[in-house]
Amino acid sequence: MIRRLAVPAVLAVVAALVPAAPAAAVAGRVVVSATTPSNLTFKIAEASCPAGTLLLGGGGRVIGGNGVVQLSHSGPRADGRAWWAMAYAHAAYRDGVLITATPWAVRSWAICGTGVTGHSIVHTEYTTMPGQTTGTAKAYCPKGRKAIGLGGSAHKSPFILDDLVVDADLGMVTVQWNRAREAVPGDYADVTGYGDVWAICVAPVPGQQRAYASSPFDTADRSVVAYCPAGTVVHGVGGALVGADNGAKFEAMMPWTTSDSVSVTASQMAYGTSTPWQASALAICAA
Repeated sequence: MIRRLAVPAVLAVVAALVPAAPAAAVAGRVVVSATTPSNLTFKIAEASCPAGTLLLGGGGRVIGGNGVVQLSHSGPRADGRAWWAMAYAHAAYRDGVLITATPWAVRSWAICGTGVTGHSIVHTEYTTMPGQTTGTAKAYCPKGRKAIGLGGSAHKSPFILDDLVVDADLGMVTVQWNRAREAVPGDYADVTGYGDVWAICVAPVPGQQRAYASSPFDTADRSVVAYCPAGTVVHGVGGALVGADNGAKFEAMMPWTTSDSVSVTASQMAYGTSTPWQASALAICAA
């Protein structure tokens, strides 16, 4: 349960219900999307699964924002019936100029289906100590089950969602968040952060596996796409940032235009990073 979201929110309505491709991995697989209005307030995009289906995974994306809005949450609603994507602006100075957000929206995707057994959602949360610069939370699937979806969250600015990944055996989902690079030394010295991780677990289904793709190490903003093997489609969405020195953020972790791929978009924070860094996209696929 997300207990700390005691802030006004703009809640998206379901915008589209897109049937899956005929070769869907799970019976009844559908992908639902929702988009918030475009304005300057904190917002939640909520995509709800159709009646009779189970939530298997999902993703989120920031639309607009002048490059200072970060995707901070992509995970199940507390009742496990919908996918939430959340974001917030993190204004900062670049070359002595204050960079602030322009109107922005958030989009979420929920991947739902019926053809699974042993479905359960495992949730773990972790709170950092004041002054701690990073936090990690892990969620483990019960014995005999494997992750088909994954979710993660980094709450409270100035913490950045840094990793949302699953191990190769699909038994453990890990979320890591880091304190953003300080615009002024000491800005965040006593800030406490907290995060959540979700593993959506099922009895193994045919072709269930992890697909991964990474960008080169450089200092540019980037997008990267991970493709599922032939005959499989996406059910879970994740990503990772490596080497960014707390100066880069996710803007999207989402199922891509076809059902067999995941797209991750990441960019430097307004105050940036001069060190080479890498973005990765992760898909949990099944056939």
